[in-house]
Amino acid sequence: MPVSTAAPGVAALFPTLTLDQFREQHWPDRYLAYDGPAQRLCGLTDSKELEDIRSLLQVHHGPVKTMSTAVSGEHFEVPISPAHAIIIYKLATPICLGDVHQQLPLLDAWRKALARELAVPERSTNCSAYASPAGKGVPWHFDNREIFVVQLQGHKQWQIADNTAVAFPTQNYGPGASWNWASYPELGSYYHPSSHVEPVASATIEMRPGSVLFLPRGMWHRTVAHDDSLSLTFGLFTSMALELLLAAIRSRLVRHANWREPQASATQEQRAVTRRQLETLVSSWSEDAGQITIEHLIMELDKA
Repeated sequence: MPVSTAAPGVAALFPTLTLDQFREQHWPDRYLAYDGPAQRLCGLTDSKELEDIRSLLQVHHGPVKTMSTAVSGEHFEVPISPAHAIIIYKLATPICLGDVHQQLPLLDAWRKALARELAVPERSTNCSAYASPAGKGVPWHFDNREIFVVQLQGHKQWQIADNTAVAFPTQNYGPGASWNWASYPELGSYYHPSSHVEPVASATIEMRPGSVLFLPRGMWHRTVAHDDSLSLTFGLFTSMALELLLAAIRSRLVRHANWREPQASATQEQRAVTRRQLETLVSSWSEDAGQITIEHLIMELDKA
């Protein structure tokens, strides 16, 4: 099979679109699937380390976790040792290898190319690998970032659905994980899983080596592998308006020593002093924060 000489990036993932067309028509909130020859993927399907999960585990020294689903439907993600990963996989349990770009320069080149083309800070991107034994997968869930999925080995079915319950979530979530809702304090402030209704798939996508899928953040999806499957997920955390505002506020207030002062609370007396200090700061902070303009937010966006 010939090896592609094209450069990593959006055009290699979706060759029927130009980069500008992808940006204008799909980024960051409209899903896109494409099935094409694997050799276009700039070495991803030619890499010896990515031939199968065993080959990848030989070079991966980063985090690994199981992607387990109980009979009750509860979903568990449990950190495990890379040394034990292949055993867990042989027990018909999907596993996820995090930050694989730190082990393989090829994946790091892809990560950086996507970040550059889509104006996302490199530090806000990552690449993970997912290995699913035949017949296994992950139940309905949504992610807090935009993702590009590249199928390397095997065949996997994806079902996706629009998320009408919560827009732009700040945490990943799957209904089966509600047993541990304490792990989702921020998400729980604006999303109530008790009102959850099982998503109805709006599209079913069959992924094979060379298939690529882009999903916006928050979109429901679930998977099942038809045979042993290995895929990559490039995650991009596009800046939220909230993050830009908080960064702009910090940029202004950090100039003042009284905002940088530690606020001790180890004793009742310290807490009383801290309360008085905070009352004074809060009563006057609007003077600085009120001077923040759209240009300050754009500056933070460009800094990101």
